[in-house]
Amino acid sequence: MEDGVRKVSHPRDMTASDFSATISGRANGNYNEWVIADFQVIGLFAAEPYRVSAEVTIDYPDDMPDWMRTIDTTLGFEYKSLDDIQKLFPELQIYSFSNSGLVQRVGSAWITVAHATLYP
Repeated sequence: MEDGVRKVSHPRDMTASDFSATISGRANGNYNEWVIADFQVIGLFAAEPYRVSAEVTIDYPDDMPDWMRTIDTTLGFEYKSLDDIQKLFPELQIYSFSNSGLVQRVGSAWITVAHATLYP
């Protein structure tokens, strides 16, 4: 990290097929991570269960002394409906995966879209 910008040791350009392979070709139990420069946010990726990082209220046990309760909130996760997520980010499309591949939420339905939709 340099001035709030994440750096990688071996940056390289990726093609559409490279992106596709990082998703469809990854092994079970592993994750992939991209560090992207000069980007424009075009949508959100959502997968069940739909959880978002959010500031959440800490539930302290009733018998915990006040002096141990140092903060009221912390970063955590909240489960949200797709409608709630769309309300939080009304200007962004929501994408996911189904048995048919990449899908985009349109209204309350999912429609299949080509990977090229994300990176023309």
